[in-house]
Amino acid sequence: LDLRVIGASRADLAVLVREGQFRPDLYYRLSAVTLTLPPLTDRREDVALLFHHFLLVASARLKVTPPALTPGVKAHLAAHDWPGNVRELQQFAERHALGLAAEDDALAPGISLAEMTAAYEAAVIRDALRLARGNVSAVMERLNVPRKTFYDKLARHGLRAADFRR
Repeated sequence: LDLRVIGASRADLAVLVREGQFRPDLYYRLSAVTLTLPPLTDRREDVALLFHHFLLVASARLKVTPPALTPGVKAHLAAHDWPGNVRELQQFAERHALGLAAEDDALAPGISLAEMTAAYEAAVIRDALRLARGNVSAVMERLNVPRKTFYDKLARHGLRAADFRR
């Protein structure tokens, strides 16, 4: 019998082993392959793609047609920090598939229109940079934004074109 275990932990298990708070033998059995993924807050460009995937999976499982994305849901996807990470995003997609992710869900307390707009703007710029592989001229042309305005927006959102050149 070949048994494979996939586990996830927010804690650094190697540190816990060194501190004597996690069994070393169990750690070495589980740590054959370690994959470290940054949280969604550091991978905002993945949010829409993952949401779309989770929405299709949930809709197929529930045997419903995937609902259209409303402006409120799009704003929520761009503005929310996803402290529950991928599981929270998956549950939001399931609620949306069930028709329960109403506009009110997207208008979470404490998020102003300016914050939602800024998050959406940053997401659009990030996507354009990714598609253009960091080519600033192509992004400015695609978004029809003057050079100074574009660089001001990059600074405001903490974005660097060089990070998208691969």
